[in-house]
Amino acid sequence: MNNELVLLDQALAEASQARSEPLGGDIIFELFAAEQILKYFDLSPEEVAQGRVGGGNDGGMDAVYVFLGDGLVTDDAEVLNENATPASFARDQS
Repeated sequence: MNNELVLLDQALAEASQARSEPLGGDIIFELFAAEQILKYFDLSPEEVAQGRVGGGNDGGMDAVYVFLGDGLVTDDAEVLNENATPASFARDQS
């Protein structure tokens, strides 16, 4: 096993131990990868976990996140309100 795999295995083991609930290796890897990719967005562990869609027959897609501007769009986001209009989300022009 090369050094990169040893380090990755160690990082995944540490990530698994840091969680309050035990998760399978594939789930830990998916969450770890998403956390690394999204670390500059400062998402909570719960927000990262909510984006996880991994499973069988998913075409290799393990997680999905939608951002509007700099914000994560969640299932209760105002933009998803049926009365929302594009004008109400226009970027600040200043």
